[in-house]
Amino acid sequence: MKRKIIAAALNLLLFPFGYYYLKQPRRFFLMAFASLFLPSLVRAILFLSHLLLGGTGAAAVFFLTVFALYAFVMLDTMIVAGRPASDNRFFRLPHALWVVPLLYITMAAGGYPIQSFSEKYVSAHNLPTSSMEPTLLEGDWIYVRRMMNENQKARGKLVVWQRIDKNGREILYIQRIIGMPGDTVVLREKNTENGSVLNVFVNGQSILDEKTAQAVVRRVDVPFTLYQEGSGEKKYWIQEGAEDAGQFVANTFVLGPDQYFLMGDNRDDSKDSRYLGPVSADRITHEYMFHYFSIDWQDYLCFQRKIDSALCQDFQGQASGAGALLVKWKRLKIRWDRIGIVVD
Repeated sequence: MKRKIIAAALNLLLFPFGYYYLKQPRRFFLMAFASLFLPSLVRAILFLSHLLLGGTGAAAVFFLTVFALYAFVMLDTMIVAGRPASDNRFFRLPHALWVVPLLYITMAAGGYPIQSFSEKYVSAHNLPTSSMEPTLLEGDWIYVRRMMNENQKARGKLVVWQRIDKNGREILYIQRIIGMPGDTVVLREKNTENGSVLNVFVNGQSILDEKTAQAVVRRVDVPFTLYQEGSGEKKYWIQEGAEDAGQFVANTFVLGPDQYFLMGDNRDDSKDSRYLGPVSADRITHEYMFHYFSIDWQDYLCFQRKIDSALCQDFQGQASGAGALLVKWKRLKIRWDRIGIVVD
């Protein structure tokens, strides 16, 4: 039994070294080779299931696929553990001096091009900012898939686009499509009882529903208001603070035949088309699929620790740097309710 437990633990945490421990060379090399293609296989399944079943179906298929793969490996490990160990000279010294480096070099050399190819179609990303709150939260981990044609770029859809900054670095943004090619987008600040709100007009029609206003305080001394926005059946929530959003590059945008107007749902904390201008179609590459993990680092202020904590007081404000990890890791919280969800 001890042999089975150790082998299962190794295959769970350091696959396929459970088979190495069991001295099963054929199974070890077979599984090592198969592991090169597993990420691509999972991404291919995600891509096809999203096309056929939509976001919710893709999330379900993803978790079922991962569960099935782990279940198969655990069952196979238990079966193989009952077989006699090989006396092949491969398992005699000094095998440890060459087989482990050789295996990892082989996996890295073969896995890199496969990984690069597959990531063009389905890829995972972490959200480092709050620019899409309340829809996407800082610390969310999501899957996105490549958009294959222009028909997939619809009003209200969450998409990923890329921009090259002045230093030549590629920056990825995830934002919502507000204006389509040929639209006229007008931005007007409006004072309400909840403070200033940005009223967006698309082709002369306001997409803001002021009746849905909900005052919320998610963080200490940071009040904001939620509004529902959208047109037709596509509705979503945006977040507005009490302050003016600042100076835009323009207040009226007439979009060209291949231009889109994109905005973050957090209107006071999003660097979007209001400041960067319309986005050309060729720079919009992927669309949101679903969440697969989410962490609340709770690092914006030391709200979760007692006020008399000297360590906490040293990190008032945004926690950053290696020293801040001493505070952050103790306060992090996994958002279990966001794992596997699909948002609009």
